[in-house]
Amino acid sequence: MERGTEGSALRLPPDQEQRELILRELDRNMLVEAAAGTGKTTGMTGRMLALLESGHCRDIRHMAAVTFTRKAAQEMIARAIRLLDRRCERVSGGTFHSFAHLMLRQHGTAIGLPPDFAILDRSDAEDLIGLLRKEIAGRAARERPLPRKQTLADLFSRAVNTMRPLEEIVLAEWAHFAEQIEELQALFSAYERRKREHHFVDYDDLLVLFRRLLAEAPEVRRRVSGAYRHILVDEYQDTNHAQYRWLQLLSSEHRNLAVVGDDAQS
Repeated sequence: MERGTEGSALRLPPDQEQRELILRELDRNMLVEAAAGTGKTTGMTGRMLALLESGHCRDIRHMAAVTFTRKAAQEMIARAIRLLDRRCERVSGGTFHSFAHLMLRQHGTAIGLPPDFAILDRSDAEDLIGLLRKEIAGRAARERPLPRKQTLADLFSRAVNTMRPLEEIVLAEWAHFAEQIEELQALFSAYERRKREHHFVDYDDLLVLFRRLLAEAPEVRRRVSGAYRHILVDEYQDTNHAQYRWLQLLSSEHRNLAVVGDDAQS
């Protein structure tokens, strides 16, 4: 057992491989592939503590820990608190979406996003798509109805998260809608336009707009990236292309990105 600051005890996992994972290359990018049930989250939590105890990260507010669900993010912080102390409550991060949301509220004006933008949850997004669907369908052939709003939301989300053209997504994954590509593109454009007009942002937009913020506003990127000396990501196998790109940009100043995931689930 190693002693932590403020008289607390830092209890590193007993497994030798876990210990090596935690303490190795604290100043460099690191990718760890591990199978389910091997203690990936425990390893990342231990690395968080090792960064503090070793002095590589002198202020816990300069560390960001990101994962995919609110429950997983809360569990990571709870484990860190149990192992060290309540300083870990001040770790930035949470879910990809919550972190992007916070950054956009603070810096989104740099890309023309007003600070009072409203977030559409999945149900809200489907309802808006449904309203626009009726408008588009009224001008389309009656014998060829458009897909349901839930299917349309899935289709639009897939295109946004993979950063691929809508037509390519339809032909590759929804080929039975191929004859309706023109109407689908018109509906997608109408959806994007309506969101801009009313300052709406859906969950997919949070990721894409944050990537755009980091890519197109270099002063903001340097400030935000410079503020987080160490970035830790759990369940990395679930990262989509938009998330991957903004992780690259977010870590561009210090190059201290540590990720762990299960390649079998990728």
